[in-house]
Amino acid sequence: MTMAKQKTFNTLLVTLLSALSCMACEALDSLSLARRAQELLMYEQNHGFPFAQVHALHSDTCTQSTDLVVERGQGWVWAPLQRLGVGRTRDDLLVRMSLLEPGTPVALGDLPKMQRLFARSGWFSEVGEPKLYRSPDRNSLVPAIPLHEALNNQAELWFAYQKKWTGHLLLDLNNIAGTGRSLHVSGEKLDQERSANLSYSEPYPLGLPLVLQGEVSMDELDSLDAIYKASMGATWQLDYDWLLGVHAGEERAKATDTSVDSKWAECSLTEDLRDQQILTHRGWLWNTSLRGGTRRIRDSEGGDTTWPLAQVSANWGLWLPLVSHLGWAGEASGAALWPVQSHFLNAELFELGGSKLAGYWPASIRTRAYTYARSSLLWNFTHSQASVFAEGAHVPHNYACYGLGWAQERSGTGIDLRLAWTPESAFLEALVSLTVHTRF
Repeated sequence: MTMAKQKTFNTLLVTLLSALSCMACEALDSLSLARRAQELLMYEQNHGFPFAQVHALHSDTCTQSTDLVVERGQGWVWAPLQRLGVGRTRDDLLVRMSLLEPGTPVALGDLPKMQRLFARSGWFSEVGEPKLYRSPDRNSLVPAIPLHEALNNQAELWFAYQKKWTGHLLLDLNNIAGTGRSLHVSGEKLDQERSANLSYSEPYPLGLPLVLQGEVSMDELDSLDAIYKASMGATWQLDYDWLLGVHAGEERAKATDTSVDSKWAECSLTEDLRDQQILTHRGWLWNTSLRGGTRRIRDSEGGDTTWPLAQVSANWGLWLPLVSHLGWAGEASGAALWPVQSHFLNAELFELGGSKLAGYWPASIRTRAYTYARSSLLWNFTHSQASVFAEGAHVPHNYACYGLGWAQERSGTGIDLRLAWTPESAFLEALVSLTVHTRF
């Protein structure tokens, strides 16, 4: 190749490489520009300017970055939330539940969060896409959401069988007369054991962003071993996903020759991102709580000792759709009581078996500390869910079980059937548990 041809070739190569480099630079600039424009637009739409626009002023790629110009337009504020459709839930309660405070700057990103929050309440059978309307008042937007009331009062009967029977009866009254108040009553019977629980909640007392809760319960293992509890507290919806709870209570436990009086205060924090409360298909749930107090122990010989009391617990759940109707759910929890050297009565201990470790009788395992995990494959249908699950716990001995489940929620009636085995049980020795509830 002659010197002239070599020089021409080198020049063409340099020109081509420069063009390719500039094209790559333009592509990167375009991606960066789109990302920055979207970030600016979302920021403005969530700070009172829902009709903002973002434009590129000029673009000299490969030499300098593109300038973006934001046209905010007029600022807008929220008007009170309106529901689309007829229902019994009070309008002022819906406004408080939405967390869209009238008069505050519009934030469009809060609308899908509000939709999920209404779905998790369990009060509505269907929660539609939020819509926006301009109010007659200047620069005021009305958020409106389609809500279809659910049959959310519930009566439930649960029983299990494996050579003997146990039964559980529950009555849940939710959103009573559209006020958001709820009442829970339940009772359980197994051989000599029996328990009862009563709880009540009052939403937004005096207009405060709180839900007050009170609860009393008793759990008698036999005539000489029992525990009685009373507590009161409040839960604050910090935002659409986070809840803060503060509670205080007292417990009185007794055994054959010992009685214990405990006084405690508890703080809990929860993040809830589930798509709905019943038959969850996707989402995340995380909760932790810390309890502190004192235990006063008296025995039959006149001894009287006061110990500090500490309790920590955590719960975690993740639901993931996989392919088609198939999904996966993972759950884990753990809890512990301190001090280790203190003697805890049977009735004070944590209970496993039943809802946790379905292959064991309810409350048949009692422990001062435990860790628990569950993994499930779920087949989701419109109103039903089939599952294959495996569970394990360390308490500190290891327990495990596995089984099959079927849950259905249709026309105001729900069914939850489970067959569970332990590694030691024969195939025909499954623990069968059936829950049937009706909504009205």
